[in-house]
Amino acid sequence: MNKIEGLIGLTRRAGKLVVGTDNVLDYVRKNKVFLVLILNDASENTKKKLLDKCVFYGVESKEIENSANLERILNNNKKALGIADKGFAEAIKKG
Repeated sequence: MNKIEGLIGLTRRAGKLVVGTDNVLDYVRKNKVFLVLILNDASENTKKKLLDKCVFYGVESKEIENSANLERILNNNKKALGIADKGFAEAIKKG
């Protein structure tokens, strides 16, 4: 497990992880996330939708590689994550 995956796991346990494209877009619109993570195997349409909203609302985004560890952490097949804690967001950016 790499550092970013570990931080995502901690963020989830802290209740500060938003999972799923629609949920992440909703939190971006409400300015409740500090970082959006887009899994590299998301469709081009999903990536564009997320990136456009992030740019419009001034939220940083980062594309990350999907992995078996990440899918295990998330327990599903979601392609977008929102980090709703500034400290975790900064740590993941440095990742």
